[in-house]
Amino acid sequence: MLNLGAEKRHLKTKAFGGGTFFDRDSETSNFKCVGEVNSRFIREFLGFERIPLMAENLGGKEGRVIHFSYGDFAVYVRRIKDADKTKC
Repeated sequence: MLNLGAEKRHLKTKAFGGGTFFDRDSETSNFKCVGEVNSRFIREFLGFERIPLMAENLGGKEGRVIHFSYGDFAVYVRRIKDADKTKC
């Protein structure tokens, strides 16, 4: 976006995702914490870049289906409560 002429001072963000799909109790490796790491990264990155995070739906144990309306920038989130939680 910046390469196409957007100015950082005008940017605002919404962030979604970062759910945990694996049973974290079954293993202690960081591989199972990817959602947490990604959620933390996006918050820290945006803070460092001073880009406001206007809305978020991060983390948790449920999947999401996201619909973005580029006409009015609305975001619709539907949670997937019974996502297949594959165990390794």
